[in-house]
Formats: sequence, structure tokens, C-alpha cells
Amino acid sequence: MNIAIFCFGILLLLSNYIGMGVMVITSISILELYKLFNSQTIFQAYNNAVMEKIYQNIH
Repeated sequence: MNIAIFCFGILLLLSNYIGMGVMVITSISILELYKLFNSQTIFQAYNNAVMEKIYQNIH
């Protein structure tokens, strides 16, 4: 869905609605960056839990 909105933003850039296109692309980029950093936190917590289980099995 975000790719479709991003492509719509590009179409706006190519038309007479440059400001709206920049706003759409910027909004989608900020949303995707937020999702990226959130997923990094989730995976880091999972990896830390797995590492803790491995350490407990070793000792």
C-alpha cells in the first residue's frame, strides 16, 4: 500500500502539484523510517532473549 502512495507522490511531482507530491513522499518516508526502527527494536529484543537462553544452557 505504501508503494502505491509513494508512486502517487511521484505522479504528483511530475504534474503541477509539486508541493503535494513532496509532502506525500516525505510523509511515507517518515512512516517507513519509524517502522524500520521499531522492527529493529523488536528483533534486538528477540535476539537478546535467544542469547540469554543459550548462555543459560552453557552454564
